[in-house]
Parts: sequence; structure tokens; C-alpha cells
Amino acid sequence: MVAVCTVVLLLSTLVLGESTTHSLRVHERRDAAPLGFTHSGAANADHMLSLRIGLVQNNLQGLYDALRDVSDPSSDKYGQHLSREEVEAFVAPTSDSFSAATTWLNKNGLNATAVSPARDWLAVNISVSQANSLLSADYSLFTHDATSTETIRTLEYSLPTDLQAHIDCVHPTTTFPSVINHSPILESWTRREDTGEVEARDVTPCGSGSPNMVPECLQAMYGIPTTPATQSSNQIAVTGYDGIYAEQADLQSFLTAYRPDVSNTTTYSVISVNNGTDPQWRENAGTEANLDIEYAVGLATNVSAYFVTVGGSFDDALLDAANYLLSMDSPPQVVSTSYGDNENVLSEKLANSICNAYAQLGARGVSILYASGDGGVSGNQASDNCTEFVPVFPASCPYVTTVGATTEQPTEIGASFSGGGFSNYFAQPAYQSAAVASYLSALGSNSSGLIGQLRAPILLEDITLRTGPTHRAILAGAPQIQYSLIID
Repeated sequence: MVAVCTVVLLLSTLVLGESTTHSLRVHERRDAAPLGFTHSGAANADHMLSLRIGLVQNNLQGLYDALRDVSDPSSDKYGQHLSREEVEAFVAPTSDSFSAATTWLNKNGLNATAVSPARDWLAVNISVSQANSLLSADYSLFTHDATSTETIRTLEYSLPTDLQAHIDCVHPTTTFPSVINHSPILESWTRREDTGEVEARDVTPCGSGSPNMVPECLQAMYGIPTTPATQSSNQIAVTGYDGIYAEQADLQSFLTAYRPDVSNTTTYSVISVNNGTDPQWRENAGTEANLDIEYAVGLATNVSAYFVTVGGSFDDALLDAANYLLSMDSPPQVVSTSYGDNENVLSEKLANSICNAYAQLGARGVSILYASGDGGVSGNQASDNCTEFVPVFPASCPYVTTVGATTEQPTEIGASFSGGGFSNYFAQPAYQSAAVASYLSALGSNSSGLIGQLRAPILLEDITLRTGPTHRAILAGAPQIQYSLIID
């Protein structure tokens, strides 16, 4: 009987694999689900997860130094952007880290695939029961109260102690998905039957008090050239997430109405990431995507435009889009995104990893623009729940340019809905120190308890631009009036 029990114990150890033979230590933990999510039971043990494993990058400080050198006008290396290979040399994991992670997975019956250009991200398909055993986790169902959307997450996970120095983060674990509506604020939202015509053209260049926030107005206000770009290598991209699509017919109508000097056959090219699509049916036209692509093409005259449509959940899609852009030999020089979520729904490690991907793109000469959000300093939550500044990510990443909004009432001031506040994850870069010190001094005791945990946090907004209320757009064949940031 003793012999039989011994055999059973040995077999159990072999089945469970390496995670039972190494001491485990908690790698990431959150005390509770984010506001608005409720634990609703155990997850199906057979449900399959696509698990991403981020490996420790070998020389992040070298990457940061290189990014500063090519970005600082006072540097001798200003403008000397790095090649793809030079960037990958900074972030590729060491051979020891790659071997340690893949060996651990193999011994647990899992075959990993590298899913990033520098091989710093691995992916495995794994059942909930396997993941619970491998990571000493408790994957459970969580329901979003407002939308009834269900997701499978764990509030903590562990790694073998000898892998802590090799594995940076595992996803999905403690990061919760975005469930917010990513549409701009609308002053007027009326779907009308498509008559084949658009409203009468009114593009008087905007002056004080002008209601016309159209391309001609914005070009006059900010000195944006109206003449066609002459460099064929110039490229701009806007991203689309959460199944929100752009429509080429709406772009043609927009150009006819608001940029008649530009051929209305001008269009954009589609880049699909992770099975992202761009169906050209009127009912699929999305407010956010149409507004983005119409103003990108309408302002950047004769610049090749791309709509990067990304499948999957928002947190996965951010990583997928960044890795796809990093895989390109010549990525677009400007990538504009008007999506974001509360910083605190992401784990700090995952947020840092995505932010480091933007640092890589910046070192290669790609300007990453993010809207600061339209929830003010309360982020994407009800304002009566806001007891501290709630920053929006990726706008809080120090390696992107975050764009806030101003409005004219009657003089130009910060728009009340424009996202802001301070990051709880990212430290303040040196270039912000003087401005932030002055701002905090002006706030005085009003900032007490609101700024968060960091002694010197990054302030979100880098620049601000004029908002509506009358940014004009075309949606599903009908003119619309949008209240939105112009980079949207």
C-alpha cells in the first residue's frame, strides 16, 4: 500500500510539472478587482487562454539613453534615429532568460512561440486549470456591472523564484479588459437617411468665436500647410480598436465638403493586425475611426495614410499593434490614437512593457500621439467616484506625446472634459520638472491626496489643441457635429 501511494505521488508530481518542484513567489497581485467589476464565480477549467509571457529586456537603460539622445535638440545625436536591429539589441532578452523561460514551459508540456520582433514576448495556449497550476493562480469569472461583460482574470499569480529575474510579466493575469465606450463626446448625433449629398460647405477660416472647426480652420490656426507634401516617404497612421471601423465612402464625402482642393478619390490603406478588419458597410462605420481618418487625411495633404485596425481586446491589441509596428522596416513616422483606459485596470508591469514598446518606436523616429481622454481628471469613471486623479493609459506613458484639449469661452482655456492628472505608475521625466513644480505650487493644498503614490509623477498632457464644439465629420453618409479633440 505504501508503494502504491509513493507511485501515485510521483506520477502527480510529473503531471503537475516544474512549478511544483520549485519554490514559488508572488510576482504580481492586486488587492481587488477594479471599480465596476464583480467576482462572479469560478472559471471553466477547460477554457483556453492565450497566455503572453514578457521576458526581461537586457538593456532598457541603454534604450532610454538612446531615445533621449536622438530626441534632444541639444544632443549631437539629435535626429539620428536607430535602426530596427539597433533597437532590438537593447530589448532582446539574454539567451539565459529565453532558455530559462522556454525550458520551464517545455517541462510543463507547453510549447512557446515568440510573438515579438526581439523575441521578448512568448505566447502559449493553456487551459485555465493548467494556468492555475503553473502560476499558482486562481482564474475566476469577473462581471462588469454596467455592461454584464464577463472576463476571466486572477488577482495574483506566482513564478518560480529562479525565474523572477528572467520573466517580467504574464498576461492576461491581473490586468482587466477595457469595457468603456471609446466614442467622442457628441454635441449632436443624428443618423439621417443617406441622400447622396452632404450639407452646404461652410469652411470660413476660424477666428475668435467661429463655430467652424474644419480642416481649413485648423490649418489656418496652427499653420498647417495646405500645399501637398512632396516627400513620398511621408506616412501617417491612425489606429482602430474595439471593432470600430473607418469608411472610405465617408472620407470621400468629407473631402468633397471640407477639402475640395483635394481629390475626393484620396483614400487610406488598411493594415490588419491580429485579424483586424475594416468592413465597408454603412452600418459598420464608427464615429471614432471616421473622425480620426477624416481629419488625418484632411489635414496631412498628400501624405500616405494608413488605418491600422487591430483585433482582440483593447489591452491585447495595444501590445499587438506596437509589436507589429516594431516589426516593420519603415513604420509610419506618426501614429495617432484616441483610445485609452484607466491606468489602474492594467498591471503596472504590463503598462511598463507597453510603454517600453513606445520608447522603442520613438528611438526609431516614430511619433506616438495619444489623446488625454475626455473624462477630466476622474478618468473613465463616474465623477462622483473620483477621490484622486485617475490617469488614462497609454496617455500616461512618458514615451508618447499626450494631447489635451482647450476651448474658447470666450478666451482659450483648458477644456473641462480633457483628461489630465498624474500617473501612479510612471516617474516624472526631467523635461517636465520645472513645469510640474510651478503647477503644484499654484495648486497649493488643493492637490493634497489627489496626486497618488509617486513622489515625482509624470503629468499627463504634453501639448493641447483646440476642440469643438463643432468638429464636422461624415458618418454613414450623413454629416455629423462632433465635440472632440482634433487628433481624434
